[in-house]
Amino acid sequence: MRRFSSFLVLVLALGLANVASAGLLTVGYISYDVTLPGSTAEFDIVNLTGPNSTPFPDPTAPIVTPVNLSSLSLTVDFSDGSTVVYGSSYFTLAPDGLSFDGSVIPIGGANPQPTDATLTGTFSTTTVTLNDGSIQTISPTFSATILPSSPPNLADGDLGIISATTTTVSGVPEPGAVILLATAIALLFLGRRMNLRGMLRKLMATVSHAAIPAALILAVALLAPAANASVTLTTWTAPSTGVAGVDFVNLTGSGFPGGQGTFPPANATVSFALSCGGAVVGSGTPTSIIAVIGTEYRVHVELPGALGNNNYFASLSGTTSNGTHYASSNCSEVTVTHTSTVLGSCVPASSLGVIAPVTGPAQVKAIVPNGSWCCSYGTGIEVVQLETGGGPTFTPVTIPTSGDVNSCAGNPATGEAVCVDNNTGVYHISSTNTVTTLTSSANNRAGFSGGSCENCGVAVNALTN
Repeated sequence: MRRFSSFLVLVLALGLANVASAGLLTVGYISYDVTLPGSTAEFDIVNLTGPNSTPFPDPTAPIVTPVNLSSLSLTVDFSDGSTVVYGSSYFTLAPDGLSFDGSVIPIGGANPQPTDATLTGTFSTTTVTLNDGSIQTISPTFSATILPSSPPNLADGDLGIISATTTTVSGVPEPGAVILLATAIALLFLGRRMNLRGMLRKLMATVSHAAIPAALILAVALLAPAANASVTLTTWTAPSTGVAGVDFVNLTGSGFPGGQGTFPPANATVSFALSCGGAVVGSGTPTSIIAVIGTEYRVHVELPGALGNNNYFASLSGTTSNGTHYASSNCSEVTVTHTSTVLGSCVPASSLGVIAPVTGPAQVKAIVPNGSWCCSYGTGIEVVQLETGGGPTFTPVTIPTSGDVNSCAGNPATGEAVCVDNNTGVYHISSTNTVTTLTSSANNRAGFSGGSCENCGVAVNALTN
């Protein structure tokens, strides 16, 4: 009884403190995500508004109005003392239309490591509706900083919360909030004999969200059933794409059961299916489950190598350290590219590129340059089918070029190829044999026994395309 009374004093103190300082609403978070350990990482933004908001009465991410982020600027400090400012072009809008996938940053070998990062930007709207039905006005700009959990460098899962500041904040607790807090404490005294959770839900509906104290989150969590807790996932993973058997992605979910111990990654499973609730075609054990804010957690998992080129729906289930079971009530979608580490190591610069797709009919084709570094100059590229693999045949295709092409390389994961000429021409050939011409930054020729060139070769990393 003494321990319980001490807990109530703590709850009261936390509740009143939160009411007095109310004025921040969670919009989302930016995290440092290692997508290929020891090789690549990126900064991804998970937007927790609109369809990704937490359902009532959970006030963790309560903004049901979709709030777009714009004018993004990311400043990253690196271990070599350098600072890089990435503009909005660093980010690609995710399929949910709200979140963002960052571009790849190399972290392997001698590359410097990110030590901290700060994101700034603006909100598309300043009037938002919360999950309790109330309306708030927020400031139009934001700033979120990521600091290392284990200095000096950032580690996978380090994150910064993107918060919106309400423009009308009272330093005095609303009377309704005080009554609500006192009622919650009284309900805790009464125990579990009544439908306490339902009573709390009705009480919370009578008070604006800004007045809901943090202690009530604890109270609701304590009064929640101890079994089969329901977790709500965001609509897409972060990042929203990845290579099977190579890349890691993150699921973000709310409603993780509080007061039920920790969330050991070994006790959880992420399952992948072609439809939400459909037959499981691959699964994996998370490497980490990290707290974001409130009931929100981030689940880091590798994409199973068995997945092919397709969109998959990921679901989550697991048990806490206290034995409480939790499972997602919905799915997060992810776009997966399949590849082979064997074929991925066999696509360096060559006088011709050979593409043997790792999925679908084995329609093997050769990408042949008509020129060389010396002696038999010729423009154009030939695309010739070597094997049909049971699929349709196609007539050899000649792709015209302005320069003498010397080398080609292909990607078996995507069916694409890249060729270069002796000058600065770069030719990207799609899986359907259409070409896009680019220009390299070469500014001088290299001479050797085989000839001379500005672009002298090309290689494709099939694991990352």
